Amino acid sequence: MVLEATTNAWTTYVLIVPLLTHCVVANPLHVRWIAEARVKTDAADVLRLAKLLAANLIPKVWVPPIPVRELRSLVIYRQRLVKIQTMTKNRLHSVLHCRHIAAPVGQPFAEKNRVWWLALEVSPTERLRIRHDLATLEHLGGQIADLEIELHRLSTTTP
Repeated sequence: MVLEATTNAWTTYVLIVPLLTHCVVANPLHVRWIAEARVKTDAADVLRLAKLLAANLIPKVWVPPIPVRELRSLVIYRQRLVKIQTMTKNRLHSVLHCRHIAAPVGQPFAEKNRVWWLALEVSPTERLRIRHDLATLEHLGGQIADLEIELHRLSTTTP
């Protein structure tokens, strides 16, 4: 069987590999010609992949062991949380920028500056958004800290 390495490939791989004698995980960048084919149907794709598999021409990817997959998923999850955290900080900076207000000196989103943020002269709607963004930052800070502890543990122990 040929399985293309996509978002949920490893979940599918774990489920089907015990049922097969041979499973190849294909590199999607090297089989992308399927997506560019003039005749684009699942049946045509399957036939092309079957012929390549029979000829041992499928560009394979390394199937990482479960501990490596788990570590990778945590790293990706941390990246997503940091991205959300950055977007939230940017929204708060935008409030200041639109009103020509200088941010507090040092770390503008530190707990000690929460009162300053909540005292800004803004509309009730913006005050609500500021409160929510500050709460989001606080929540994300704890989640990211937990992830970093677990990432440190996983990356310094032998699986």
